[in-house]
Amino acid sequence: MPPRRSGANGSSAEGVSTSAPLQSELDSDKLAKGLASWATDGRQTVGDILTAQTSQDLATTSTIPLSNTLISLLQSEVTAEEIVKLLSGLAGPLEEERKESLWEAFVDAVSVLVDDRDDTGDLRGGEMEVDGQAVVSPGAKGVQVVKALLVRPPL
Repeated sequence: MPPRRSGANGSSAEGVSTSAPLQSELDSDKLAKGLASWATDGRQTVGDILTAQTSQDLATTSTIPLSNTLISLLQSEVTAEEIVKLLSGLAGPLEEERKESLWEAFVDAVSVLVDDRDDTGDLRGGEMEVDGQAVVSPGAKGVQVVKALLVRPPL
C-alpha cells in the first residue's frame, strides 16, 4: 500500500487543501443531479464521478470523497440491482489497484451505513414504512449489493 502523505509539507499541503474541498463540492453537486436524473443520464454521471475518484493518484489523495459518493449512492432511491450493474461495469476496465480502492471504499461505506442503522434502530423503534411499504435502510441495501457481487463477481 502506498504511504500516506503527511500534512507537514508546507506548499503542497496548501494546494491540496484549497482544491480538494472545491472539487468535492463540485462532485457533490454533480452527484445530486446525477442521482435525481438516474433514469435518463444520471447513471452515466454517477459512473463518471466514481471513475474519476478511483482514477486519482492514491498516494496523494484521500478515499473519503469516494466513500462519500458511495454512501450517497446507497442512500439514494437507486435500487440495489442498479448499483450492482453500475459497480460491475465500472470495475471491469480498472487496474487492480483501483479496483481494490473501489471495493475497500464500498465496504467502508456499507459498514458506516450498517453501524448507523444499528445505532439508530432503537431510536426508531424498528423498521420504517412509507405508504404501507417497508423502507430498506441504506445499510441493508449495501449488504444486498455486496451479496450480489459475491454471487456474480465483476470481471
